[in-house]
Amino acid sequence: MALVAAATAAPAKYRPTGADLLHKIDRLGAPAVLEDDFNLDGGPGYAVVETGSADGVAVAVKLLTTVADAAYSEGLQSSLGVALQRHPENVLPLVDSASVLAADHICLPWMIESPHQKVRDELTKTRAALDTASAKAYPAQRAACLMQIKRAEMGVR
Repeated sequence: MALVAAATAAPAKYRPTGADLLHKIDRLGAPAVLEDDFNLDGGPGYAVVETGSADGVAVAVKLLTTVADAAYSEGLQSSLGVALQRHPENVLPLVDSASVLAADHICLPWMIESPHQKVRDELTKTRAALDTASAKAYPAQRAACLMQIKRAEMGVR
């Protein structure tokens, strides 16, 4: 009886950590991780980046600066916008450090075609994250992100 239950149980969902993905990049290369874990329909890698963990953010940076094309870049950059809301101290040091990490790319999650209330909610979350002590340790990057919030607010009035 137990054998039947085990055979019919759903397989465990693959949930990598940032450390897992960094190790996989070292072992198999960034293109393989991009293809396996960041497919265009979603993929578990985006959730890893969105945690805002140092390893998750490092994965996004490695992929953005080495192999991600435009289609993948938007998803990775949006995930960094979510990560900023959760752990600004891990994302703010990166703002404007490379063209793919420009403030207008990574300070906010992607919200095109979202209802105005959802956009306002996301802007509120990001502003709150930028008001934390850890965010204030990066004044130039914080100011660049606040400018992005102001621009976005103009579009949802």
